[in-house]
Amino acid sequence: MLSRLLVNVAQLKKNCLFLKKELKDKHKYEHLTATIKGNGYGHDALLVAPVCLANGIDALAVARMSEAVQLRQNIKGKYEVMLIGIVDEEDIPLAKKYDISIPVASLDQVKKMLKYDLKKVKVQYKLNTGMNRIGFKDPAELLKAYNLLQKAGVVNFGVYSHIYDNDNVEKTVKQFDVYEKLLYSLPNWKKIPYRHIRASESVDKLIRGIIPKRDWETNARPGCSVYGYVSQDPKLDQSFNCFQLVTKIVQVNKATTGETVGYDSTYTVKDKVEYIANLPIGWGDGLFRAFTGKKVYINGKLYPIVGKMAMDNTSVKVDETVKNGDTVYVFKDFKHACTFIDDPKDLANVIATIANLSILRVPRVPVKSFKK
Repeated sequence: MLSRLLVNVAQLKKNCLFLKKELKDKHKYEHLTATIKGNGYGHDALLVAPVCLANGIDALAVARMSEAVQLRQNIKGKYEVMLIGIVDEEDIPLAKKYDISIPVASLDQVKKMLKYDLKKVKVQYKLNTGMNRIGFKDPAELLKAYNLLQKAGVVNFGVYSHIYDNDNVEKTVKQFDVYEKLLYSLPNWKKIPYRHIRASESVDKLIRGIIPKRDWETNARPGCSVYGYVSQDPKLDQSFNCFQLVTKIVQVNKATTGETVGYDSTYTVKDKVEYIANLPIGWGDGLFRAFTGKKVYINGKLYPIVGKMAMDNTSVKVDETVKNGDTVYVFKDFKHACTFIDDPKDLANVIATIANLSILRVPRVPVKSFKK
């Protein structure tokens, strides 16, 4: 197998148990949700989900109905599946069939939903606390929607929102205040079991004592930190990622002055002799042509991508020490996030750029540990 995305199952388990200890055991959250949208942040949702559920997680959050149905069809057991992205009203029968909670974000949406049988359908009220994407902003509109849905026989499963500027504590606290005002406008809100706004970075601020837990919080839904907990507090920072994107060199060519590399002659050899390594991975595997000039790890050293990337191949300028069959790390770890990551401290960007860009053509391979 030439190109593969290695998934460190032991580290994934460790991350889940750390979050369980901090959130459920220490801060007494009733529920703990792992966000595994985007195919488990690229790690393979069907590989990630059982590990999470066996190690302190009791609910899984996704963004698409297809993701939710895939979980129900393949992962058995008692757990909740919540859809936190936009839902099409036509998918309500699927939500009912597979016991999936769906978001409700506007009065207009609710009116469209009423033409379906909503009895026992689980709903989560999405609140707009400042991001201004989707969600209820007006307490009166929220209450109207709530009352219509009660008459239709829904199950009030959750109330949630999204933090939009995690680095700004003042804005984040204001979002909590807005959430609280909207929540309190609902009758019997205490009986709604999943009440949540925190994702990874605001979970970290809870653990570090910066933004304390509020009485109404019952659930947190970390995403990125499930796959590698990173904190600004060095005592908490684990910085252990759960994936590595790896390939092998299939051929090293000698090229001389004036020769070109790849399509359209976009790279011309300048030195008397240059060594060009071919990697069996390209834009058809989710890499970007914009990565030209960025670097990968081979034998502990960084080497630049050169020429125009092909669908199945990438060229790298190496030296005479690099041989056919050598292992190449397109991504190794958070501390060595490769040069095409603008900000290695931006964990969400690292995961989204690497794990998610490696589409299904790159096999996910579970491992117990990474090679040093």
